[in-house]
Amino acid sequence: MPQHPLKALTVLILAASSLPACSRASTATVVNHSKVVLSHFVLAGPSFSAPVPDLSPGGTAFVRLSPRGEAGHLDVSFQAGSRVVRHRADTYYERNGYSIRIIIQQDLQVAVTTTIASWLRPPVITRAVPATQEERPAT
Repeated sequence: MPQHPLKALTVLILAASSLPACSRASTATVVNHSKVVLSHFVLAGPSFSAPVPDLSPGGTAFVRLSPRGEAGHLDVSFQAGSRVVRHRADTYYERNGYSIRIIIQQDLQVAVTTTIASWLRPPVITRAVPATQEERPAT
């Protein structure tokens, strides 16, 4: 018995409509600028923990973050050779719409920057505003 084409189309539309929601999740980009392999790497917040794959020198990893609601810090921990590094970054982010960039420096210092996703930022509207009498150049 052949499937109904409308049913197949409905399933396809529902599947496609869920893709943007997945891509808007908050993500972390982890970059290893050190000269050693970083292992046992974990990103953690108040209500979640996300493993990061081992990072070779110069390597980059992308990790989806899933805090429940708002988060005010991100814990970064990893092992570099025999040294264990733990860093708490005070930064605000939520489950969706934030991009966090974590850079491990050559000296194993951790730099964290957080930005809101471009699709959540309000558009920048510029318009010409006439100068007041005092601001107009003399002619």
